[in-house]
Amino acid sequence: GRSYPAPPSFVHAVLRAEDSSCASSDSNCSQEIRIVPAFFGTTAPLDLEECQAMGTICLSTQSACPECAFDASMLGGVSKTRVVETSPRDGCTSLVAFPRGAVCLVYRGNCVFDTKAKMCADAGAVGVIVVNYAATDETLMVGSDSGSAALRIPVVLISKEDAVLLLASRRLVSFPLVSAGLSPAARAPYSAFGAVAGGRARA
Repeated sequence: GRSYPAPPSFVHAVLRAEDSSCASSDSNCSQEIRIVPAFFGTTAPLDLEECQAMGTICLSTQSACPECAFDASMLGGVSKTRVVETSPRDGCTSLVAFPRGAVCLVYRGNCVFDTKAKMCADAGAVGVIVVNYAATDETLMVGSDSGSAALRIPVVLISKEDAVLLLASRRLVSFPLVSAGLSPAARAPYSAFGAVAGGRARA
């Protein structure tokens, strides 16, 4: 992965997991995991209303999504940080013995997304990974109230399958990043791959 050259959309974001003992140039030591950043915290879009209107279409078609460009003045991320499962696993109440400076890994369900993020932030987490239900489509994570706007850590969604691999490998994580394999054309609002909806183009 590499940093965004301009305010990006959330569609092509990834998490990079890497072994702490490997050189950063060794691609065999790292793995990219697809993520869906939250619509609150440091990955909040510039225009939430417009982004919510187009977000599902962007995800389903994997189109470039200028409506969901991040706010460059707020965008923040996590770099080479360890991941710790929370107790309780759903992250819906105050966390027990969570190590400050780590990334929270919580499981979807039982409370809204920004409650999980707040519990993690209060415990000293620098980022939050929410694990989706097994065999469930990606979902848009929207804040439930005005309090979510005050969160200043990145929150992302990953699949249950990817969570299993991530925890088994015990790697350090960085997110949100652009996939190293993403074509530059896919980062533009429109590309040469043909329209899919309303004049938009497939990335």
